[in-house]
Amino acid sequence: MHADAPPGQAAEAARYAVLRRIGPALRHDLIVNLQAVGMMTEVAAARLDHAIPPLADLRQQLARIHRGTREAIANSLRVASWLAPPEDDSIGLQEGVQECLALVRSGLEFRGHVLRSDLQPPPDFEVSSATLRPLLLAGLLYLADREAAPGELTVCAHLDAGIDTSQDAGYATLALSRSPAGSADRAGATHDADAPYRPVHAGDVRALARDGRIDLQLEDRRVFIRLPRLMATSPLQIAPV
Repeated sequence: MHADAPPGQAAEAARYAVLRRIGPALRHDLIVNLQAVGMMTEVAAARLDHAIPPLADLRQQLARIHRGTREAIANSLRVASWLAPPEDDSIGLQEGVQECLALVRSGLEFRGHVLRSDLQPPPDFEVSSATLRPLLLAGLLYLADREAAPGELTVCAHLDAGIDTSQDAGYATLALSRSPAGSADRAGATHDADAPYRPVHAGDVRALARDGRIDLQLEDRRVFIRLPRLMATSPLQIAPV
């Protein structure tokens, strides 16, 4: 994306760059339950082809398929929310951070990075998932991509001191940092120029912060993201059955 691109286009380009990086993890989450349901269905069909199993066994197998289907629907809805997130959808800050880390952990560790977290906000502190997800991942990927050698990436989250943290107010700060890997001889793959994605740059992080009206501070090997508490206003959703 050209440096003079409008802010909205720059933010969209940054979101796309992040989605490209977590695409394999999202694809795995999308199909893992569907594969299990398919296998259970094949097993049930094979048993019916040979003989009619006892009714209790058949009911147990159908219950497993039903549970797997529910999990597949829930996973599909969660993956879809990454592509088209509701603007007022909220998520617990701790849960949201762990969700993001799970999506990039294997890829970063494959490249030799060490990923750590220290999360202090209470579980009921909620933020906008549409803001947290791309901004946190962009910050992490920026720190991972900016140097060829692998390093130790740490995500810390804490409530801002001196700020009212009651249910109707409050801010939390995410502090992302990069330091040299613990072992001097740690091996890891550097960024491949032929990889099907581009590195995430500081401009991507800034564009996402501007788009979400989020306070951002970029320093050498550190990123600070200040997130407001979000009170959910969307109507309750019916769980899949």
